[in-house]
Amino acid sequence: MKISISKSLTCLALFCSVLYLQGCGDSNVRAVKNGVLNAHPDAQIGPVFKANFSDISWKSSKENGKNCVRFTGKISKATHEKMAKLLDAKNPNSDFVLLQLFPDLYKDANEKLDKQFKGKTDALKAQYGELDDLIAKLKDQKSKLEDENQSTGNRAKIEEIGKKIAIAQNDTWTTLHNKSENLRERENKERMKMHEAIRTEMIGKYFWAEGDPVEIEFVVHPEGNLEVKEMKCESWSKFGLTLADVLNGIYQ
Repeated sequence: MKISISKSLTCLALFCSVLYLQGCGDSNVRAVKNGVLNAHPDAQIGPVFKANFSDISWKSSKENGKNCVRFTGKISKATHEKMAKLLDAKNPNSDFVLLQLFPDLYKDANEKLDKQFKGKTDALKAQYGELDDLIAKLKDQKSKLEDENQSTGNRAKIEEIGKKIAIAQNDTWTTLHNKSENLRERENKERMKMHEAIRTEMIGKYFWAEGDPVEIEFVVHPEGNLEVKEMKCESWSKFGLTLADVLNGIYQ
């Protein structure tokens, strides 16, 4: 009987010890969930994180003598949509970031567009060349006639050639110039449309991507202050987001 009682007491002591440790852990989790961050003192951490992430879990641990709480979850659809609006796909300034991340994508798309307009651009360049050749020939004819005896017939021919030169230099050149401007405008619009399509796709896939796993570790200091020790998320790393960027986004 004594042995049985002794074993029972030992088991009870171990059970109580486990409960005590779990209680400490839970208290650290509660401290984080009910706590606030200095930069965002008006909202408790727990509700804010619950509103931004799915598949949430909190786990406490002791690391290097410090009370730590690790939050894990996944970026929710609502959070992704909220953050995607901040990096507006219609804003060409986003290209600065996306070009660093997806240079080949932009390069390939631009090369495809260049090929699409190359034939039309080359045709216009050829027409400019033909116009220059025509003007040069007309000027040469006019110069030769002017060097000859100034007969009445020559003067009429000179005036006629002069009119042709004027038409070539003004009307024909203006027509080609307008065609070139219209083509350039069309190409620019197509390029802007193409870049917007790339921005929409890449932001939709990779910026605060829906379902992307998240890890954030907190330190609970003895005086009750909370510290964000580290954060892990592929899409945050991909876009070079700082801790402040992430927290501002979560509390947005």
